[in-house]
Formats: sequence, C-alpha cells, structure tokens
Amino acid sequence: MRVSSDALAGLLRPPPPRPKQPTARERAAANAQRVLQAIAQNGTLRCTDLAAACWPGAKFGEQMAQRTTRALVQAGQLKVRANALGSGMTPAHKPCSASSVQRRAKTQFFC
Repeated sequence: MRVSSDALAGLLRPPPPRPKQPTARERAAANAQRVLQAIAQNGTLRCTDLAAACWPGAKFGEQMAQRTTRALVQAGQLKVRANALGSGMTPAHKPCSASSVQRRAKTQFFC
C-alpha cells in the first residue's frame, strides 16, 4: 500500500507554535480592568457580586475578586466603605459620608 505525501504532511512538519499566553502581570492588569469597569457600571459592589460579574462560572471567582480588589485599594484606585451590615468592607468608586453610613446601617441597604 502506498501512502501519499499529503497524508504524512502533518507528521513530517513540526507542530505550529503555541499561541502566546499572557504573563501574570498582563492577567492582573486585565482583571483590574474588569473590576474597575464593573464598579463604574454598577456603583458599589460586594466581592461576591464582582466575582459573578467578572468571572462567571469560575471556581475561585470570589478569591480573585478579593485579591484584585485588595490590590486596587492598595494602589489607590479604589476606596473602601463599610457594607450595610457594618461588618465587612466593600469597594467603592466614591467616598461615602458619615450620615449615609448611618442611614445604610439602619435600613440595611447599599447606597
């Protein structure tokens, strides 16, 4: 049985190079961009909401949201405010006044 050169074409050549994967810094910058866009569109969000908006279906999306949010707060790109229950912290795109924090604590809603 004779084999044509077309049938062996993929075996005789080296495989094509793998596409370039983003570096860790490029991925971190893309994650930060996603988080900032979600907060700009929706206002104040909890990390759980950020995870659902930025990494839907991801197994560890909430951890990625927490890490990205922490890095943005340390870089000064996000400000932090207390959540409605007064227990945790929520990323915010604008500072919150003391009176609105008191109102939110009574009504248990995000502003």
